[in-house]
Amino acid sequence: MFETGKAIREAKLKQIRDEGKQEGRHEGIELVRALLEESGVSLPPDVAERLYDQNSRNGS
Repeated sequence: MFETGKAIREAKLKQIRDEGKQEGRHEGIELVRALLEESGVSLPPDVAERLYDQNSRNGS
């Protein structure tokens, strides 16, 4: 499967980065939802997710 120890390390680092991105995304979505709820706005989870994704793509 892996030819060298370097390939194993690189694969593990990629896995850790991917998991970190997913966790950060979830936290961002929760932040958007919390801020909107503080302002009296409620919305379905998928809408908060789309808002967060759009801001991430725009670099915000």
